[in-house]
Amino acid sequence: MRWSHISANKTLSAENQKVWWCLFKVPPENTKTVRWYEVSAPVLRDLERLRQITRPEKESDLLFTNQSTGAPLSNRIWGDGLKEMLVESGLATWSDDDTTTSERSK
Repeated sequence: MRWSHISANKTLSAENQKVWWCLFKVPPENTKTVRWYEVSAPVLRDLERLRQITRPEKESDLLFTNQSTGAPLSNRIWGDGLKEMLVESGLATWSDDDTTTSERSK
């Protein structure tokens, strides 16, 4: 996802657009349908903080990158993050024999 995929949600009040809500245009996967999605989310303040931290130079820069190198995050890191979120939200549990997770996640 790139900074250019974020825009104001014009269906909301000016106050909500300015303080909380934004619209994400989720790019299509490399499939035959070439289907993209728009998602409205109350994360504008978080994105402003992320922009301060990452200091993107262009709108085409990625939102989430390796902070040391600027390289895109690997599939392994995305997968591990997704698994952590699922466990933290109570939608999944770690298996008893899982040796790849941190002790705090069990």
